[in-house]
Amino acid sequence: MSSTPEHLKYTKEHEWVEKRDGGRVRVGITDHAQMQLGDIVFVENPKAGDRVEAGTRPATWSRSRRSPSCTRRSPAG
Repeated sequence: MSSTPEHLKYTKEHEWVEKRDGGRVRVGITDHAQMQLGDIVFVENPKAGDRVEAGTRPATWSRSRRSPSCTRRSPAG
């Protein structure tokens, strides 16, 4: 079972922010979000020193999409 650290700030979309020294922040997603998303294959974050406004989405990401039609099966017989 995952824990919910009290020092983090959370969004409704299961993202979190941790304040760091010097006005910096660390961001991430909850265990629940990780389980729901599966494999994340690409992440693009803001550059160091970029300003990010509250309520905006500064990063982009994509996940792998597994389709049943892509599954290989052994031929019968």
